[in-house]
Amino acid sequence: MICKIKQMASLIAGGRNDELLQTVCGEAYLQMKAALKDGVEPEQCGDSFVTACAILAVSILRTLEGQNIKSYTAGKVSVTWDEDMASAGKRMERLAMSLISQYTKDDDFSFRGVKS
Repeated sequence: MICKIKQMASLIAGGRNDELLQTVCGEAYLQMKAALKDGVEPEQCGDSFVTACAILAVSILRTLEGQNIKSYTAGKVSVTWDEDMASAGKRMERLAMSLISQYTKDDDFSFRGVKS
Protein backbone atom coordinates (compact mmCIF):
# COMPACT_ATOMS: atom_id res chain seq x y z
CA MET A 1 0.00 0.00 0.00
CA ILE A 2 2.84 2.42 0.82
CA CYS A 3 4.16 1.95 -2.73
CA LYS A 4 0.79 3.00 -4.17
CA ILE A 5 0.71 6.05 -1.88
CA LYS A 6 4.22 7.06 -2.99
CA GLN A 7 3.31 6.66 -6.67
CA MET A 8 0.16 8.75 -6.35
CA ALA A 9 1.90 11.43 -4.27
CA SER A 10 4.61 11.63 -6.91
CA LEU A 11 1.97 12.24 -9.58
CA ILE A 12 0.26 14.92 -7.50
CA ALA A 13 3.64 16.55 -6.81
CA GLY A 14 4.41 16.82 -10.52
CA GLY A 15 6.55 13.70 -10.87
CA ARG A 16 8.73 14.40 -7.87
CA ASN A 17 10.16 11.28 -6.28
CA ASP A 18 12.81 12.04 -3.68
CA GLU A 19 13.60 10.92 -0.15
CA LEU A 20 11.59 13.70 1.51
CA LEU A 21 8.46 12.79 -0.43
CA GLN A 22 8.97 9.13 0.45
CA THR A 23 9.30 10.04 4.13
CA VAL A 24 6.18 12.22 4.29
CA CYS A 25 4.20 9.47 2.56
CA GLY A 26 5.01 7.20 5.47
CA GLU A 27 3.99 9.90 7.94
CA ALA A 28 0.73 10.56 6.07
CA TYR A 29 -0.02 6.82 6.16
CA LEU A 30 0.49 6.72 9.92
CA GLN A 31 -1.68 9.82 10.49
CA MET A 32 -4.50 8.52 8.34
CA LYS A 33 -4.33 5.05 9.87
CA ALA A 34 -4.56 6.60 13.36
CA ALA A 35 -7.70 8.48 12.29
CA LEU A 36 -9.54 5.29 11.32
CA LYS A 37 -12.29 3.89 13.52
CA ASP A 38 -11.32 1.04 15.80
CA GLY A 39 -11.31 -2.21 13.86
CA VAL A 40 -11.07 -0.54 10.44
CA GLU A 41 -7.96 -1.35 8.43
CA PRO A 42 -6.61 0.83 5.59
CA GLU A 43 -7.29 -1.94 3.06
CA GLN A 44 -11.02 -1.73 3.84
CA CYS A 45 -11.06 1.88 2.58
CA GLY A 46 -9.79 0.88 -0.87
CA ASP A 47 -8.32 3.47 -3.20
CA SER A 48 -9.81 6.28 -1.10
CA PHE A 49 -7.23 5.62 1.60
CA VAL A 50 -4.34 5.67 -0.89
CA THR A 51 -5.58 8.90 -2.45
CA ALA A 52 -6.16 10.56 0.93
CA CYS A 53 -2.65 9.63 2.11
CA ALA A 54 -1.08 10.93 -1.10
CA ILE A 55 -2.92 14.27 -0.84
CA LEU A 56 -1.96 14.63 2.81
CA ALA A 57 1.68 13.77 2.00
CA VAL A 58 1.89 16.50 -0.64
CA SER A 59 0.30 18.98 1.77
CA ILE A 60 2.89 18.09 4.42
CA LEU A 61 5.68 18.34 1.84
CA ARG A 62 4.64 21.82 0.75
CA THR A 63 4.51 22.98 4.36
CA LEU A 64 7.94 21.53 5.15
CA GLU A 65 9.49 23.20 2.15
CA GLY A 66 8.16 26.58 3.14
CA GLN A 67 5.88 27.00 0.17
CA ASN A 68 3.49 28.71 2.57
CA ILE A 69 6.09 31.37 3.41
CA LYS A 70 5.57 34.68 1.63
CA SER A 71 8.55 36.55 3.08
CA TYR A 72 11.38 35.93 5.51
CA THR A 73 13.68 38.35 7.34
CA ALA A 74 16.81 37.19 9.16
CA GLY A 75 17.48 40.17 11.48
CA LYS A 76 15.09 39.88 14.46
CA VAL A 77 13.48 36.96 12.59
CA SER A 78 10.25 37.73 10.79
CA VAL A 79 8.23 35.26 8.75
CA THR A 80 5.10 36.18 6.80
CA TRP A 81 2.84 33.33 5.80
CA ASP A 82 1.13 33.31 2.44
CA GLU A 83 -2.47 32.93 3.59
CA ASP A 84 -3.59 31.65 0.19
CA MET A 85 -1.02 28.84 0.24
CA ALA A 86 -1.67 28.09 3.92
CA SER A 87 -5.40 27.84 3.30
CA ALA A 88 -4.73 25.70 0.22
CA GLY A 89 -2.81 23.29 2.46
CA LYS A 90 -5.70 23.18 4.92
CA ARG A 91 -8.12 22.55 2.05
CA MET A 92 -5.92 19.65 0.90
CA GLU A 93 -5.96 18.20 4.42
CA ARG A 94 -9.76 18.54 4.63
CA LEU A 95 -10.13 16.91 1.20
CA ALA A 96 -7.92 14.02 2.29
CA MET A 97 -9.98 13.48 5.44
CA SER A 98 -13.27 13.77 3.56
CA LEU A 99 -12.24 10.97 1.19
CA ILE A 100 -12.17 8.49 4.07
CA SER A 101 -14.65 10.19 6.41
CA GLN A 102 -16.96 7.19 6.55
CA TYR A 103 -14.09 5.15 7.99
CA THR A 104 -12.74 7.70 10.50
CA LYS A 105 -13.46 8.33 14.14
CA ASP A 106 -16.08 10.98 14.79
CA ASP A 107 -14.15 13.87 16.32
CA ASP A 108 -17.01 16.35 16.03
CA PHE A 109 -18.17 17.86 19.28
CA SER A 110 -21.41 19.67 19.80
CA PHE A 111 -23.88 20.50 22.51
CA ARG A 112 -27.37 19.16 21.96
CA GLY A 113 -30.44 20.12 23.85
CA VAL A 114 -28.69 22.73 25.96
CA LYS A 115 -31.07 25.28 27.44
CA SER A 116 -29.97 28.71 28.52
